[in-house]
Amino acid sequence: MSITDVTELTVFNELLTTHEYVIVKFSAEWCSPCKRIHPLYEQYSQDNKYSSICFVHVDVDHSRDICDKCKITAMPTFILFKNNNEEKRFTGPKSETLLEVLNSCVNSQ
Repeated sequence: MSITDVTELTVFNELLTTHEYVIVKFSAEWCSPCKRIHPLYEQYSQDNKYSSICFVHVDVDHSRDICDKCKITAMPTFILFKNNNEEKRFTGPKSETLLEVLNSCVNSQ
């Protein structure tokens, strides 16, 4: 699976309601920490181990309504949704935390 870039709130809401697990990365092109974590996020999105997780990217500069809904105040921010409910949120390019969150989805199935 690849990363789905989302700019519209309706599309974002649809993804949350049609997938059990959705991990969302909120970032911006000019954000250095966001750039550092992106290759790892990309790698995990293509790993068959995490094929049951929908990987989403939201650019904060082009998706204000989504950012407002999710109360984004720092970047990168990652939010894991399970069945349309926020399960876990963390900020910063924390590769260990990202891996723990993804593995928690796989291990709970």
